[in-house]
Amino acid sequence: MPQFWRDLVDSLVRPPVARYTEEHLEDRVLNSKKLVYVREDFKLFCEENNSLLPVSRWVPVDNHFSNDKDATKIPVVLICHGNASCRLEALGSIDLYMSLGFCIYGFDFNGCGQSRRAPTLEEQNCVTLGATEIHDIATVVKHIRSDTRLGSVVLHARSMGSVAALRYCLLLDSNIACMICDSPFARLDRLCIDIVKNSVPKCPTVLIRSILRLLNRSIRKRTDNTMNIYDLDQESILPTLSVPVLFIHAQHDSLIPHQHCVDLHDLVPDHLKTHCKMISLPVGDHNSERPPFVDIEISEFLNKHIGFDHYSDFMDITPDQKARIFEEHERMY
Repeated sequence: MPQFWRDLVDSLVRPPVARYTEEHLEDRVLNSKKLVYVREDFKLFCEENNSLLPVSRWVPVDNHFSNDKDATKIPVVLICHGNASCRLEALGSIDLYMSLGFCIYGFDFNGCGQSRRAPTLEEQNCVTLGATEIHDIATVVKHIRSDTRLGSVVLHARSMGSVAALRYCLLLDSNIACMICDSPFARLDRLCIDIVKNSVPKCPTVLIRSILRLLNRSIRKRTDNTMNIYDLDQESILPTLSVPVLFIHAQHDSLIPHQHCVDLHDLVPDHLKTHCKMISLPVGDHNSERPPFVDIEISEFLNKHIGFDHYSDFMDITPDQKARIFEEHERMY
């Protein structure tokens, strides 16, 4: 196999690995307005992927988080990171979810960050852009549900993580409370064509499709048949969705075109449309920091679908404060 072809295959299934140390996870003790949080680090074994997954969770240590059977169950958010990333992505949302009184989980998908393939723990699996990552989510969710102090589970996912989260809820688990999906792709074969067309506008689509079939053959061999480009098709299964979703996508995303998210949102079944929403960001790119008004949208979406208890700071935000944040967004963009 020529080197350029190996590089092309690796760009999809073996991207650069995010390197980090425990120090990058920041302080073990964090404070919100009303709660004190402590970070716990541990590993979970995903049997389906034969992979050891590093996990961090930030738990409130106040009296309400107890083993008392009558205590209020704490909602949980599981942060699902994007391709070539790691559990450090959870830090970008931790202030929001601490202010809402959530327990926060972050983890490394198999093939990413500090995850390792068992039993040698010296190698990593290939990334499959959402195909096998659903089993990693299942492993962490199973652990969450084993803790009787924890309640509703929310998935907050980005890019590859969004695809994995959607497929997890569509194929394995319809009991997730709701999802926030930032920048998902609708179909991987369509995305590959979009990327080539964006780089080489005059390249014939029929030629791209022929190359894509050859590429898929190599990818299936490289990943031991765990990934098939044509199977990563969210459009065909989204009409069976039963979990509320907040879609977020930048209109000028240069990696995954905005239209992918628009089409997924349009495919939401009729009975669920009033429970789903899409936020189109007029500025920013695939990896851009999201503006403050997005946190308010997320907070209101979560409050609608799971509600908050009195430990949440969200109810302290007045309508005037919300209006000012939205006005500032309109003025800037």
